[in-house]
Amino acid sequence: MMNKQDKQRASAHGACGALAISLALAWGAMPRDAVAQTAPVQISITAQPLGDALIQLGEQASLVIFYLPETVRGRYAPAVSGRLTPDDALRRLLAGTQLTFQISGNSVTIVPAAAPGGVTTLSPISVTGRVESATGPVDGMVARRSATGTKSDVSVLETPQSLSIITPDQMDVQGATNLEQTVRYTPGIRSEILGAGTERDKIYIRGFEPNYYLDGMMLPYGAAGQGSRIEPYGLERIEVLRGPSSVLYGQNPPGGIINMVSKRPTAEPLREIALEGGNFDRRQVAADFSGPIDEEGKFLYRLTALKRNSDTQVDYARDDRDYVAPSFTWKPSAATSLTVLGQYQRDDADVSVMYLPAWGTLYKNPYGDIPRDRNVDEPDHDKFKRYYRSIGYLFEHHFNDKLTVRQNLRYADVDVTAYSVYGTGLIMNPVTQLPSDYRTLSRYQWDVDRYQSFFTLDNQAQAKFQTGALSHDLLLGLDYKRATLDQTVHGGVGPTIDIYNPVYRDIGRGAKVVDGYEEQHQIGLYLQDQVKLERWLLTMGGRYDWTDKTNRNRMTNVKTTSDDNVFTGRMGLTYLAESGLAPYASYSTSFEPVSGTGYGGTPFEPTKGRQYEVGVKYQPHNSNSLITVSAFHLTQENVLTPDIEHRNCALYPGTCGNFNEQTGEVEVKGLEFEGRASLTDSLNLITTYAYTTSEITRSNTATLGKQQPLIPRHQASAWADYTIGGGPLAGLRIGGGVRYVGTSYGDSTNTLKTPSYTLVDAALQYDLGMLSSQLKGARVSLNVNNLFDRRYLTTCAAVSACFYGPGRVVVAQVRYRW
Repeated sequence: MMNKQDKQRASAHGACGALAISLALAWGAMPRDAVAQTAPVQISITAQPLGDALIQLGEQASLVIFYLPETVRGRYAPAVSGRLTPDDALRRLLAGTQLTFQISGNSVTIVPAAAPGGVTTLSPISVTGRVESATGPVDGMVARRSATGTKSDVSVLETPQSLSIITPDQMDVQGATNLEQTVRYTPGIRSEILGAGTERDKIYIRGFEPNYYLDGMMLPYGAAGQGSRIEPYGLERIEVLRGPSSVLYGQNPPGGIINMVSKRPTAEPLREIALEGGNFDRRQVAADFSGPIDEEGKFLYRLTALKRNSDTQVDYARDDRDYVAPSFTWKPSAATSLTVLGQYQRDDADVSVMYLPAWGTLYKNPYGDIPRDRNVDEPDHDKFKRYYRSIGYLFEHHFNDKLTVRQNLRYADVDVTAYSVYGTGLIMNPVTQLPSDYRTLSRYQWDVDRYQSFFTLDNQAQAKFQTGALSHDLLLGLDYKRATLDQTVHGGVGPTIDIYNPVYRDIGRGAKVVDGYEEQHQIGLYLQDQVKLERWLLTMGGRYDWTDKTNRNRMTNVKTTSDDNVFTGRMGLTYLAESGLAPYASYSTSFEPVSGTGYGGTPFEPTKGRQYEVGVKYQPHNSNSLITVSAFHLTQENVLTPDIEHRNCALYPGTCGNFNEQTGEVEVKGLEFEGRASLTDSLNLITTYAYTTSEITRSNTATLGKQQPLIPRHQASAWADYTIGGGPLAGLRIGGGVRYVGTSYGDSTNTLKTPSYTLVDAALQYDLGMLSSQLKGARVSLNVNNLFDRRYLTTCAAVSACFYGPGRVVVAQVRYRW
């Protein structure tokens, strides 16, 4: 938490960062003789804070704009568009602000309007800093710019889909320690479905598991989720784009994607050390250092690292992690930058996801409830080890203010060893179809050795130009992805166990049941144009993908291949009102390859998704806030459903089997609301609500017409935090939140209904610098999630697969920044 002086410095940094960016972007296109700009140019600026609006004007009109931090602080600019001279554009931006300007050639100075006969002068500016960008840090809870929805740095109002951005301040005050926790206060999302697991992030967006991206490039999260799992301490922000996103990213489920932005080197020195402790014997130390290497600031560095030792709420299950992320930026000129990003992460943990029976969790058991900390696996056998490594770069070059090229590249691989003996249900009485003794659990052994690799390359060319009254922001891209999966699995029926009095034993490896290799290639060519006419914005995009996939079963020596060529697109129309209101409507499509073959060995086609969405976003001028309301209708086709005809052994003797066909369909409809506000420097608010209906609209089984699993009709959350600014408690930040998840079904036949639950979170932070100047930069904090330690189930996917949600988690932290 910043004290008053820190906030003043940050504000000054922001304003002067605006100056720096305007200088950099204008320099390449500015005539070297600095001829005065008098001819009209096409201007397109949305309503926003004045400092941000002046940055955009500097880019669009090739101006160098100077101003003092306090000159623009707290002032907002209206939307300005059309072919205007710089004088006219400046007068419109500054209308009602009690500011004026002085132009000399391509230089503009913003000053307070002088009283009649008075003289106003501009003091020298000697500080430097930053303004918000689509990939940079955000002060408070409200981010104004993003690149996830368009792959270009634009206002969130200009993305014609629902978009939520979790800022560093939100992650910090809420004490989020993994990705699932960071998205708890986000509409349309279900997280922590498998409880407090160490193995994976299990998240659903609008009813579908998303793909995960880091800096716009896909991560190796696949293979039942046992791939990489990103450490939030290494992230600058997390962005959730809801709805089909294949037009820019290729193969994806239709519910949306999660794109995370890495911490990157900073021009200002940054030094931080944090110590944590908590229940379950949690101990963690983290450090973050960044700044310039040379005096000119052409070379920047950052080193982020973390080490954690911890147990979990499940007996004998650890959650230890080592993490280090070095990065380096080279800026040979204002127009060119190259950032190299590396990561290494080692998870030395145990299996903490417990497959528990319904009797003793969802249903009553004569022996009582199964304890939440009960381990029904084999602690001496179970283990979970993961090694994640990545290296890549982000390159950008501005030829001028009209043409920019980028190339982003990353190679990542992950080694996973996951051995477990998981529950498959209580031993049943074949006559009564009830548990025979209500305590003997059958189990299956599943030991996985898995290696995944992802190579991704994304080339982009962005051009800004005019065609008559139309302003274009054109993006042309060509990306490539190569993904491999090499795995072996040993398994078999494991020994039973008494869930109320477990006796553990040492077991060996089972028989080999899987030995295979999979390789996939994707090449995508995409084109997007954002066309502005005064306050109207039309976003059009199309993409064509060439994908091929090879599967090799080393146990049978059978090789199968598939090739898919798919076109996807998006069209959205947005009206950028002067008041900050932005109603929009969009249509978008997606595709996702499907593994396997149907009857006769015919490879499955990709599933296809389409979505209609309408909504409105609102950023009022007089507050730092963002309100989004959206309604959507999403359909996924080519869903697998049993092939009833070819399961008839009487008609197809010798060839019948458990074949599938692609005649299934799922529909998801919903209404979502999100409100974010930093109402003052002291008060932050987040409120969300989602109403979602999902139905299996085509199926060959009894699931037809049923609600899709894991999707509650109602979800809501609210968070507020307040920083006391004066008196004996000055420097104390108090926060709290409530999360509600409605009832949902765990299975596709809707026979297992999971009850609703409400959870409460709390947070305290105190700036020790308020006690003494010698403690400046030091802070203590306390976070308690599930404050009242409510015992609840996240879901029951089967009578053998019920999962407890996380119990009370307490984390205390001491942090020092200097």
